[in-house]
Amino acid sequence: MIILDNVISPSYVNAIEYECHQQKYLYAVQTSSKNISYNGPLLDTKNTYDCGQMECTLFHNNLKQDPPEFFSQLKPLVLTVQDIMGSNMRLDMMLRCKINILWQKESFPEDHWNVVHQDSDVESVSMIYYVNDSDGDTYLFNQFYENGRLPELTIAKRVTPKKGRVLLFDGRRYHAGSNPRTSRERIVINYVFKGSLK
Repeated sequence: MIILDNVISPSYVNAIEYECHQQKYLYAVQTSSKNISYNGPLLDTKNTYDCGQMECTLFHNNLKQDPPEFFSQLKPLVLTVQDIMGSNMRLDMMLRCKINILWQKESFPEDHWNVVHQDSDVESVSMIYYVNDSDGDTYLFNQFYENGRLPELTIAKRVTPKKGRVLLFDGRRYHAGSNPRTSRERIVINYVFKGSLK
């Protein structure tokens, strides 16, 4: 897993945050993370506290619809990350891109997370772009998807949302977001690519 900070200009960072708040995008309210389609098992653990989320699909390789204009405005972000990573990252094809919003939940228990999942069951790269500063860490686990086997999970890293931060990891790695307790919302743009990280 790789964390990159300050990869794009402050004005571009602010423009992305502004766009994510526009009501012209169709956000679907998912009352449970279990309602969201993933490529594999969802893991309930003793630390799972499922609150659902709002999401807006910008691109999905299985959908035959034109992505919104905002999707094309995000291309420089991906190209900049590719330039920084160089030969340490290979992106073959985008599988999906969406905006996820987790809302404030003051009662969200400490050291808990939403439903644990992986983004892909094939060699892939997941990229999370943090749109705003907030609490509500991303939990990355040491375990990876292996033919539907459900492993015991141990935490590899917690990543705190920081505006403009990029998190890269193997799309087969189990991970989960968590709701903010003090911030009004936690907004991320989640990309999944066929490809690999070194």
